[in-house]
Amino acid sequence: MLRNNLLAAIGFIELANAADFPANVWNEAPLPLHAVILMALGGILAFCVLPFVIGDAVLSYRNVLCLREERKYLEKRKQSLDGPNDGAELDFIDCLLQVNFREQGTEWVDRVGMDAILGVGAFIVGIGTFMAIGGENPHIHTASDLLTGYIGNSPCALYGLVNLAWSAFIWIRANRQTRGSHVIENANRDASIQGLLELRAKEFKLHGFISGAMGLFAAAASLLTYTHWQAYIALAVCLAMSVWLNRFWRLKLGYDRPLLQRDREVVFYGEDITDALKYTMHWSAMVEAEMKRPSNRDLLGVLQPTIGSPPEMITFLRRHHLFEEFCLELCSQVSHEARLFGIQDGGSRKIQADHLLDLASEDEAIKNMIEKLAKEVIREAAPTCFHYQQRWLLEALGCCLTMSNGDTDNLTRSVSRKHESSLAHDARPASLSSGLEHGPRPGSSSSSPSPAPLSSSLSHSTCPGFPCSSLAHDNDPRTPSTSLAHDSRPVSPFSCLPARGG
Repeated sequence: MLRNNLLAAIGFIELANAADFPANVWNEAPLPLHAVILMALGGILAFCVLPFVIGDAVLSYRNVLCLREERKYLEKRKQSLDGPNDGAELDFIDCLLQVNFREQGTEWVDRVGMDAILGVGAFIVGIGTFMAIGGENPHIHTASDLLTGYIGNSPCALYGLVNLAWSAFIWIRANRQTRGSHVIENANRDASIQGLLELRAKEFKLHGFISGAMGLFAAAASLLTYTHWQAYIALAVCLAMSVWLNRFWRLKLGYDRPLLQRDREVVFYGEDITDALKYTMHWSAMVEAEMKRPSNRDLLGVLQPTIGSPPEMITFLRRHHLFEEFCLELCSQVSHEARLFGIQDGGSRKIQADHLLDLASEDEAIKNMIEKLAKEVIREAAPTCFHYQQRWLLEALGCCLTMSNGDTDNLTRSVSRKHESSLAHDARPASLSSGLEHGPRPGSSSSSPSPAPLSSSLSHSTCPGFPCSSLAHDNDPRTPSTSLAHDSRPVSPFSCLPARGG
């Protein structure tokens, strides 16, 4: 899984950059007592940032490893497509590769790179600030000046330049997506999708502009602090903006999403995006309306009858990538551990949905426990789940509209055909409470069975797109490696759509 796991504490990383304030202001001998105390606090503050920096870098690097594996799969899949009718699928894989590139760039520049460079700077500044306490020694005084001056603040200046280049790329990319959103308007007149796409592009432009400007501003200010204490005022502004950017990313731009794996065939069709977006927008609007009620919030009531029975609950959890969280909660139910997990081999626990449902039909206690845990997971995670799906779908759609060759005619035609087909089939937005239905693909048999509706039993449903072969994700230490058996049929890359064929 790609995880939106940016640590909130990283927003305060500029504090470490300003921790040398007492060392640069009281650059004299002998030092007053209050200056010594402030230097000690400044050095401690600089070192306190390091555990969070290291932790965030580790989490981010795990995301990078997952994204690299996905990219290898996509490139291998692209090389295997050489038929005359594979052009649309190749274009869509290119879109997914663009998404992957942006996600990897964000992890490398905004997290791993920033954590590494500014972490080194914080370490140097912390040492220099502590050394300033013994500034009566001329050699220590000189070393402290160097460490809290240009040497300690040079990493911040270096990162400011790298971040400026990446932020400029993000701004240009988002600007192209803003222009490309008109393709949706021209294709199917869906103002809601166009509005969401434009809003997300504007949010990326805002984040990129502020991040690039703040990084450059902080770089210049950090180099001036050695000789001008007034530069710390500028660093205070940068600290406030850093906290805001961190929160803005976590709450507005970042998302969790499953990754493409080699263990299952995935069918790529770009026009699936609009169907998936309508589905997600529908449920998200319903859940948000329920959450705004001052009392008696009942998300399960909103989602009824889609998730009324245990099979439907498990189906919902799997389709929206909540089954993993459900299994993590299930692992804590040690009273039924032997029956739930079966034979344990070297700490590996295998959980199969069909096995759970069989147990639920035989044992009322296990059935009640599964229902209780499923309801708790859905109640707590459903709002965030729909928000994340919507962000990822908009990300994919935006990349499809900004193909490197600028040719959006194929996408326009496919979206138009999809829109016309949906209008001919049903005037409602895909009848979301009963599942999305699709006509046959070009070249497929018209007698192919329709995908299972969302309210169908688990035995007729499919695992979501972007499947993971391992239930236990790398970023969560709460459970040992736990395998999950998957349906073998081809899936769409979008979790909220049923499988095609089957």
